[in-house]
Amino acid sequence: MNHLLRPASATIFFCLLSLPACSLFPSPQTGQEPASEENANQPKLVGRIANVSADGSFVIIQSYGPWDVPTNSTLASMGSDDRTANLRVSGEKQRQFAAADVRSGSVEVGDAVYTTLQL
Repeated sequence: MNHLLRPASATIFFCLLSLPACSLFPSPQTGQEPASEENANQPKLVGRIANVSADGSFVIIQSYGPWDVPTNSTLASMGSDDRTANLRVSGEKQRQFAAADVRSGSVEVGDAVYTTLQL
């Protein structure tokens, strides 16, 4: 009778040992990354500079998707030759375009616009 229990206990033992191995295989992608502390402060590309005012004091940003950036939020732009600027969203927007004041730095048409906000 003792020999009847051995195959069942061996099967249970094997199943228990194989459960941790399931975490070695990646799960199917759901389209969203899990929220983590590492991803919280990663810059997210939200648009590009579409136009710069003649005096360089404000820009028009063309958004890459729905514009969910709150008024008075700070954005960063980055262009070629390590050119950067800090922008403050002014609140004016129309369709895929939004205005922002240039707080510091220099911008040119085509520069990428990033945020670290969780949108």
